[in-house]
Amino acid sequence: MTEGSPEQLKHELPAVPLLVQTPTPRKAQQVIRDLDGVFSSVQIGASLRVLVTEADRQQTIDQALRRAGINASVAPTDANLEDVFVAATHHQQAREGQPS
Repeated sequence: MTEGSPEQLKHELPAVPLLVQTPTPRKAQQVIRDLDGVFSSVQIGASLRVLVTEADRQQTIDQALRRAGINASVAPTDANLEDVFVAATHHQQAREGQPS
């Protein structure tokens, strides 16, 4: 498992956290969850917190939502400790050959 201070763990996060704000988060999540480079999507109120492998996935998500007719804004957001936990769990499952 990963070790370090909370700030260090967030800084070294092997993922890019994005915030997707939309009036239709469930529909947006259905579009986002199967895109390449997306390994986590969690609904928080009317927003989705999405972890992606690379920053350029922001544009991919934005384009996919537009094609699906979903009005949304997609923007980078600060990492939190939950992101660190999700990323660590995802990478551990990948090493063990388990689906995430």
